Order: sequence, then C-alpha cells, then structure tokens
Amino acid sequence: MMSELQPLIRIALYIGAGYLAKAGLPPELVHLISNDPGMIDLIGQAAAGLVALVGLVWWRIAKRMRWTT
Repeated sequence: MMSELQPLIRIALYIGAGYLAKAGLPPELVHLISNDPGMIDLIGQAAAGLVALVGLVWWRIAKRMRWTT
C-alpha cells in the first residue's frame, strides 16, 4: 500500500515547496526570526528548498528500490 502512495506524497512535497516559495513563512514565525526582509526571504527559500530536496531524495530511493514512481 505504501508504494502506491509514494508518488502522491512526493507530488505533495513539491506542491508544498512551491507554496513555501510563493507565500513565504507565516507572519508569526517571521516576527520571531527577524525584522529584516532579506533574512525572511532567505529563510523562506531555504525551507522551500529543503522540502523539494526531501521529495527528490524520496524519488531517488524509490527508483533504486524499484517502487512505483
């Protein structure tokens, strides 16, 4: 069952990364981190990149294990 859900989970991770890249971080978290707009954008892009990286690594593992991709 898990192998059937993996492509959907990977796609959801990419959608989440796109959302983070577009919308940025929640305002409450932004206020806690910094008031510098450049730093806020950097952290938001890093979070989006991390989510995309997780999806990519998951895909590579699935290909090696011959799971459904």
